[in-house]
Amino acid sequence: MLPLTDLNKRFVFVLISVCLVGAFHHGFHIGVFNICHKPIEKWLIQVRETKSEKDAQLTSWIVMTMFPAGCCLGALFSNCRFGHKKIVFYISLLTIGSQVVLNMCREFKSYMMLVMGRFFLGVSAGVCAALAPMYLWDVAPEAWRRVVMVFFQLFISLAMVISQLLGFFMASTNWIIVLVIAVVPVAIGTLALKFCPESPRYVFIMRKNEMKAMMILVWFKNTLDISKHMDEIRNEEDLVKAMPEADLSNIWSKKLLFCFVVVVSEQLCGSSVFIYYSSEILQDVGFDENVSYSVTVGMGWAMLCGTVLALVSIETLKPKILLLISLGLMFLITLVLTIAMFFNLNHDNKEWVSGATVASVVLFGLAYGIGVAHVRWLVIAENFNFLVRPFVAALLFPVNFLISAAVVQMFLAMTVLSDLEPLRGSSNKKKNVVFNSFVCKWAFFGTRFTGPLMSKKPSLHKNSLNNILF
Repeated sequence: MLPLTDLNKRFVFVLISVCLVGAFHHGFHIGVFNICHKPIEKWLIQVRETKSEKDAQLTSWIVMTMFPAGCCLGALFSNCRFGHKKIVFYISLLTIGSQVVLNMCREFKSYMMLVMGRFFLGVSAGVCAALAPMYLWDVAPEAWRRVVMVFFQLFISLAMVISQLLGFFMASTNWIIVLVIAVVPVAIGTLALKFCPESPRYVFIMRKNEMKAMMILVWFKNTLDISKHMDEIRNEEDLVKAMPEADLSNIWSKKLLFCFVVVVSEQLCGSSVFIYYSSEILQDVGFDENVSYSVTVGMGWAMLCGTVLALVSIETLKPKILLLISLGLMFLITLVLTIAMFFNLNHDNKEWVSGATVASVVLFGLAYGIGVAHVRWLVIAENFNFLVRPFVAALLFPVNFLISAAVVQMFLAMTVLSDLEPLRGSSNKKKNVVFNSFVCKWAFFGTRFTGPLMSKKPSLHKNSLNNILF
């Protein structure tokens, strides 16, 4: 049972503020495209004065890909020494500005404003995805740190559900409102974040200001008894002093290899394609548009439920068990989906094919939320110290977002190559079989090799760099 006495109103205020700025718009703009891309394609046909559906689809793919591409660029800037909270605050202003650009694209009839707005939203999301969880890890009570990381993912999942619900009810007529409505919680979070202090670790270790660090700790803990927490920060400072400057040659280890496998597994298991194009997959099987959108919303709810399950069980089952359960379920689910797609390819219109497809899409969201979604932050925070974390994040998060964009592009490229008319006909069903068999194999690989690489939470000793990493 986690000690409730460690939590106070000030930390909860900081937690909600950071999640509104760093997590909400990230999840919102991941989930919103799945349902809104059809109205966007119709608008693109009008704006570009072309009646070619293929050209509109290609442009919408570019619009969609701009977000993970921007995330990749933004994550590269996570290895900076200006203070995590300060960077998250200023990057939130970029988020608000990008939302304004999105809002004007329809008025000015400029699809390039839509492209650039999505790109800079991705840049801000990439920075926040890397730095916001680090800030929360630094200021959270020690016993609650894992729960706080899962709570950050919970906000992303919640934002995805909200975006899908808004898209389901409003996208056909007011898709631009759906795209820009996320500016409201971001603006609220930005205003609240202005009153949050910097991480005491950053102030003490990087700025060498012990008095200010103690004042920040008093603010966070709401007590004058901070000696235990200051000792913890001093011990981490000793670790930092004992380390050489962080670069790839100094931090390469089995732990870094494991972190790489985790971030690659998250994307190569097909999560991005399910999140962005589950409605298209369902329509290929034969569902109409309304049913496919309803199942997509159901997948979002399932992902939210999976994250809640992880939130309440993270300290009981531990991240390793949750990750293996998540990857194992994703392997079984994609295997069932591949078999269902194969039967559908052969025009075997049995009812179980439709049922298996719907169940696979929804359960994939549940499995993703249980472990794979949040463990990327945990493995970096628990296995590397304050000095190394930003460098590792700047190394791994761009890989994560780059693979996300690459997997989606692979899915879309298979669509184009399978038929001259994208997303049409039995050849597109072949593409689904091939793609699902690929993600099924990778899910098995992740399940098979993640467990042996992942050990218990490391014990950090100041006398050995090897102990820090292993």
